[in-house]
Amino acid sequence: MQNNKAVKLIVIFFVTAFSATVLAMAGAFLYEKITGNGNSNKPAESSAGSQNKSEPSPNYTNDGSSTASIEYSGNATVNTTENIVSFHFKNPSKSKKSISLKIVAIVNGEEIVIGKKDRLAPGDLVKELPYQPEKEIEKGNYDGKYVLHFYNEAGEEEIVNSEVLINIRVN
Repeated sequence: MQNNKAVKLIVIFFVTAFSATVLAMAGAFLYEKITGNGNSNKPAESSAGSQNKSEPSPNYTNDGSSTASIEYSGNATVNTTENIVSFHFKNPSKSKKSISLKIVAIVNGEEIVIGKKDRLAPGDLVKELPYQPEKEIEKGNYDGKYVLHFYNEAGEEEIVNSEVLINIRVN
């Protein structure tokens, strides 16, 4: 009789552990799909061209009163002669968050920051930044990303930050 109880407890334990693992994996999968924060190195669609995209970011409060959204191009071009990174990135007026922006090129698996802007207030638009690579990059096409940090109205950094995949051309 004792042996049957032990077997039942072990079976219950393993079923519970298996269920928890499946739920955690499903939750992680859905989180990646919803937020786009997966580990994919897939570049932004090349059909993006110079078209601008508008993408809402997650709502950070329970009451829905604090939101952020962004408008961006899927491509950035580096002019090494003039040391300028050209792109389109806007923190729309309707946003209630300030944003810091880093443009990162992925070169042979290494992430290299090539430009940054400390804060974009709601309504700010940036089309150019100084090209200031942490490390020299050869001319060519690279996968890249915008790395975004959101700040609340009090200027405190939010817990949720984002990355947006883009294409980078260095001329």
